[in-house]
Amino acid sequence: MKHLLPWLTWNNRSACKMTQGLVLLLMIGLLFLSTSAQAQGNETLAEALFDEGRSLFEARQYDKACAKFKESQRLDPATGTLLNLAMCYEKAGHLATAWTTWREAASSARTANQIDREEHAREMAKKIEGKLARLTLTVNGTDNLPQGFWVSQDGTSQPPAAWGVSLPIDAGVHHFEAGAPGFLTWTTDVQVKDGQTLTVTVPILALEGTPVPGAPPVVTQEAATEEPAEEEASEEASSDADEAPRSGAKKALRISGIALTAGGAVSIAVGGIFGVRAFGLNEQSKNHCSSVDSNLCTLDGTEMRDKALSAATVANVLVGVGAAALTTGIVFLVISKKRSAEVAILPTPSGAHFSIGGAF
Repeated sequence: MKHLLPWLTWNNRSACKMTQGLVLLLMIGLLFLSTSAQAQGNETLAEALFDEGRSLFEARQYDKACAKFKESQRLDPATGTLLNLAMCYEKAGHLATAWTTWREAASSARTANQIDREEHAREMAKKIEGKLARLTLTVNGTDNLPQGFWVSQDGTSQPPAAWGVSLPIDAGVHHFEAGAPGFLTWTTDVQVKDGQTLTVTVPILALEGTPVPGAPPVVTQEAATEEPAEEEASEEASSDADEAPRSGAKKALRISGIALTAGGAVSIAVGGIFGVRAFGLNEQSKNHCSSVDSNLCTLDGTEMRDKALSAATVANVLVGVGAAALTTGIVFLVISKKRSAEVAILPTPSGAHFSIGGAF
């Protein structure tokens, strides 16, 4: 067994190595099959997108057609797709993008040794080159730019290598921004037409919280008409000052009117109660007085008559005061609803004179 053990051990190691090799080959094969399947899937989808693009192109829906061609090219790059995409951009009016795509198609055709396609693409690019709009993006203060400075065109960052270079650009409105941490973001929109040559200059950025350099001062309507505004304010203040006493007088009249009206009503009601009591006591006293001479009464009759007289006096006073208060309260309420109301207390030799006035 001692002589056999090394041989057995050698065979086990060899089997292990062979197994590892087989597993590695199997994994490579599976990866190759997976990649091939994915590529086949991309080619199928790219072909379908290309066919949709052709249908849309023939229907003159160029923007939608361009989107289909572009996605087809991304999934399965091909010179034929680039040629169709370039023509689509040109028909859609995106001359700069079409020019770039024609040149890319020419390069692709040259790589594939497709001479006819290369010549066609270059001729098409040369045909529209003179119609292109060109724009130069410049940045002021490049020697001392703040840290983190950036500039973008239509949301795409523009590196320093693109500054100062005249580049083709599609017609339409283009949005430019520039900024840096701690500085105000600069923005502008530029209308571009085919054949134009433009320059967009990014100014020196302003610190946050400071006005933009060179910007005209903002003149608001209030600042431009400061004196009239002050006069109007003065008039309003004067009007408010005049209105304040009137408003206070009317409010005081209204409160007083409510209080007097309520108090007068209560006083008349209580006076009525005392009046009824006085009448009842007087009728009861007749039973204790002589029918021949009403002034001849017993002690109980006399006491009843005295109480009746006192109750009648109280009733008269309450009813009188209540009627006066009720009348005054109603007058106060009516006057407080007028356009203007005035209350005045004037001193007189015998005391004071109280006057109330109102106007419609």
